[in-house]
Amino acid sequence: MSSDITVNMGLNNNPYVIMPLKKETDNGLKVTTTDNKDFSDFMNRVDEIKAADTNKDNVISLKELKNYDCKTEFAKNLLNTMEQMAKDHILKG
Repeated sequence: MSSDITVNMGLNNNPYVIMPLKKETDNGLKVTTTDNKDFSDFMNRVDEIKAADTNKDNVISLKELKNYDCKTEFAKNLLNTMEQMAKDHILKG
């Protein structure tokens, strides 16, 4: 299973992901795609990990995700991907 989220490498070997835009902003702006089913499925999976964003900056770091009780397959897969990226980065450095 892929996470469908781009993982970036931050400072101090701390991978992070930037959360996508909400489907609808507070002022009523709606985000849509041509294939709404896939977009809705993706956003539902992202909603599963929103609670991991403890400082509410719309960025989830590996440290935040490690402290989050990952219960879904999506969250566990993302955590594994980020941990592997951090491990690979150390080996290359």
